[in-house]
Amino acid sequence: MKTKEDKYIELLLKKCMDVNKSKSLLISYNSINSDFVEKLVKKAKRIGFKDIFLDEKNLTKEVKLLNELTVEEIKTHSYFNEEKWDEYAKKNANFLMFSTYVPGAMEDIPSEKL
Repeated sequence: MKTKEDKYIELLLKKCMDVNKSKSLLISYNSINSDFVEKLVKKAKRIGFKDIFLDEKNLTKEVKLLNELTVEEIKTHSYFNEEKWDEYAKKNANFLMFSTYVPGAMEDIPSEKL
């Protein structure tokens, strides 16, 4: 019997993504969701996605970097580099972005850094 999570993964991959359009998939997510994304990747491979790039973010690390770095340093820091997104856009890839809201996590970060 399929769980709600399994049904949600299937819905995302079969109704929101198009494996016929492209066999490439970029998934952006917070490390908090890594267990869910691991299950999603297994299912994505089974339905035909061949090229899957995982853009994993870590909220603790991100807050630390945003506090420590200047705006100019943020612009060039490898953690915030999203060139892979451009590469996958050129491949006409499917994109899945999971946003995880943690109340108050970014409240002390100046808006210009965000």
